[in-house]
Amino acid sequence: MSVQLVRHSPSKHQFNDRAEPFVRIRPFCDVPLQRLFMVRTLAATVFERQVPGDIVDCQCGNGGISALLGHTAMTRGGGRHTWMLDTFEPRMNAPSAGRDGVACSIDCCRMAMQAVGVADQDFTLLPGCYDRTFTFCEVERIGVLRIGMAEAAIVRACLDRFFGRVQAGGLVLLERYGASAECREAVDRFFLDHNRDARIEQIDDSAYRLFKSRVPYYEPV
Repeated sequence: MSVQLVRHSPSKHQFNDRAEPFVRIRPFCDVPLQRLFMVRTLAATVFERQVPGDIVDCQCGNGGISALLGHTAMTRGGGRHTWMLDTFEPRMNAPSAGRDGVACSIDCCRMAMQAVGVADQDFTLLPGCYDRTFTFCEVERIGVLRIGMAEAAIVRACLDRFFGRVQAGGLVLLERYGASAECREAVDRFFLDHNRDARIEQIDDSAYRLFKSRVPYYEPV
């Protein structure tokens, strides 16, 4: 069993920064536009191929990427619930913290979902320490799992809790895999400990992705 790392050259495509729903979610996430387009493309592929399961966003921040995933599911057949987990505490220099380490906001998460038309009953916010929120997330099947944190212990706990529920062909987004050696080691160790093969492919300098099974759903141009 092995972890196969696949790196890609950065895309030179000029993405439309006025395209929807990206304009509506930009106030709620500080993420490169290229990554947002790639995340939507990857998630849309999962939904269009009717891979079952909900969306789980671990470290949702102010809800921008959760809203993007929820909107993509809604426009590609619907019927999926979005689970949004975060401590909502100040985290200096953390990806989901606001500028100057301002705490992420539950209200902003609700506003982000409303901005793209995701109904209140189609998402659940779970604030608090991750050892509790992971337990409270009563999802049975997962189509898309996003892991935004970098701390090794929490990344490992997230994989231990949720990876087994990701369905065949489901998508796992590793937001900090390329930026944090600690995160990368935790992910690689998880697959080695469980004797699983993993093909982890680059989205950009920080974000990587993998599919639960090696299905050729999407190949970058």
